[in-house]
Amino acid sequence: MDLLDELAAQARATVESGYYEGAEPQLAQPPSLAKAIASKPRAVLAELKPASPTSGPLRPFDLGTARRLGEAGARGLSVLTEPHTFQGSLVNLRAASQLGVPAMMKDIVVADRQLAAARRCGSRAVLLIATLHARGLAELGLRAMVDAAHHHGLEAMVEVANIEEFRAAQGTGCELIGINNRDLRTMKVDLNRTADILGRARKDRLVVGLSGVHTRQDADRLFESGCDAVLVGTNLMKAADPASALGALL
Repeated sequence: MDLLDELAAQARATVESGYYEGAEPQLAQPPSLAKAIASKPRAVLAELKPASPTSGPLRPFDLGTARRLGEAGARGLSVLTEPHTFQGSLVNLRAASQLGVPAMMKDIVVADRQLAAARRCGSRAVLLIATLHARGLAELGLRAMVDAAHHHGLEAMVEVANIEEFRAAQGTGCELIGINNRDLRTMKVDLNRTADILGRARKDRLVVGLSGVHTRQDADRLFESGCDAVLVGTNLMKAADPASALGALL
């Protein structure tokens, strides 16, 4: 087993624990993440990530920080809701979704119940990890999970790690494809992965570069490779002033 297998097993246990149940639905339609990205040539998504498997504790969720990131130009907020390894919370997602910036639930999504929770908490989009579906670790196949997300009123970003997964994502109705530059088997980051995949693929929808952006030069590499947006988490969460760190990437 690698980290993703472990996270998927943990996610299934969390689903069965009832963590994703309850909470009154938010009836207002949140703003579109895809439209927010498409409206700006150099879009950055800011990730609110209290902890990570590689860096440990980062920055506890703070609504003021989330608000300042939106004011500093983040086109969307990726909010961790996985409560164990990443120390996320559905409460954080509900709070961030009230700021007027499109919110995306970032979790290890293996079940439809998680999608329902995302929409109840005001999320406009959800991240789906293609490798989970390729390994049969989710209750639905990738295409069916994307369709389920749409049923709940969510946009779908499919995270891919190679050209085969990229093409599989293109076979779904997802609005966004995220290319993860981190190898989940070794946890090493290689920004060349994005360029390699986009150099071999027909780009037919919005693409987001995931992982490994620490400097403006890193962001430039991904934009030059063909990304429409980059998602930045650890770098912002480690910064003394996350909003200023975001501004340096724009």
